[in-house]
Amino acid sequence: MQARSTFDWRTLGWLILSAVGGMMGLSAAALLVFLGFFSLTMPTEEANAGMILNLAWAAGLVGLLCLPAGYLALRRLLGRAAPGTVVHSNKTHLVVTIAMITLPLWFGLAALASRSGISWLIMPPLLLVLILLPLAWFLSAGARGLPVSADRAWKLGSFSLAITMPLTLIAELVLLLALLVGWGLWIASQPDLLNQFWNFSTQFQQLTDPMEIQTELVNLLHQPGVIPGVLVILGFITPLLEELLKPLAILVFWNKHLTPRNGFLAGMVCGAAFAMLESLNAMSAITDPTWLALAFGRIGTSLLHVVTSGLVGWGMGWAASQKRPGKLLAALAAAVALHGVWNVFSILQGVSSLVDIAPFTQLGRFGPFVLGGLAVLNLGILWWMNRRLRLADDTPLVVSSGALEMTKEE
Repeated sequence: MQARSTFDWRTLGWLILSAVGGMMGLSAAALLVFLGFFSLTMPTEEANAGMILNLAWAAGLVGLLCLPAGYLALRRLLGRAAPGTVVHSNKTHLVVTIAMITLPLWFGLAALASRSGISWLIMPPLLLVLILLPLAWFLSAGARGLPVSADRAWKLGSFSLAITMPLTLIAELVLLLALLVGWGLWIASQPDLLNQFWNFSTQFQQLTDPMEIQTELVNLLHQPGVIPGVLVILGFITPLLEELLKPLAILVFWNKHLTPRNGFLAGMVCGAAFAMLESLNAMSAITDPTWLALAFGRIGTSLLHVVTSGLVGWGMGWAASQKRPGKLLAALAAAVALHGVWNVFSILQGVSSLVDIAPFTQLGRFGPFVLGGLAVLNLGILWWMNRRLRLADDTPLVVSSGALEMTKEE
């Protein structure tokens, strides 16, 4: 009988994933840096240089964040011990909190840099600080006093950056295509609507003045069913799809004694990786003063993604360790509800500044208050979950040989 191979193929897989993600990110960054500096030599393309360099910094950051998982995997393959689980102490959280207190200073520096003649050079790293500093504090607040595995955290981050986010984008594109096909088939059966749409698309393609484009968009929003349709898609379908896919990396650890505690921590990491990429993408095209409002708004969105993915991860921990899928469904429903309400009022807030259509305009005027309330609620959930998990017995329940055994976490 042949001896079973002891080679750790799973660890090799993490090494390959990390290497591919790091190489793609850093290669993209190098190419974008070249294109950015090349744009500076062309007067007609100088305005795009800042956007391209923003993307270069973002791609470089993604590549660098993929590498630690590969380094730890290589150490394991070489027979060296991986970092153990350590408690995220109050002292460490205090350091992160002090750094978070400096956030207004960074906003001020970014405001000054945006008015300088070399904003294309200074703004990209400052934008990274504005994105990463709040995310670091949210993760620290959720993990305070809990045992954290650096090895698992870097693996979750690499998987989310290299696989989850691209898969989510593909899924959303497929969903959008399916909706467009369905809408096209429906409108094709309505000759009057088809003629209106054809005339609108023809006129829209001929527009170049921003005010005329805004006028046509306002006319489109007045069409029956347009605003409700957008709210259904972005307020329910998109949140459901994202909350299902964001914690995808946790499935890799489903058989590794996944518990509510480490499920919540893992979910937060997945949510932070998703929020980081989403923010980098949203803010990379910033070329005017609107960056300040967008950067501030992204703080609330980042908190939302960390909390909702943490809740789903917590539910996955219950389903895996205690065989209670009901808590997973409840956590998923809560995450989709929080995400959906946030999206709906974000959209209504923008719509209310363009059109006066009851009840959407009236609801949109409450947008800042609802979004602010949701941010406070998410902070409360983060604090409550952290406190609950610090006080809870998180020993997973494992079924073995027909008997129930208590097994300590790895």
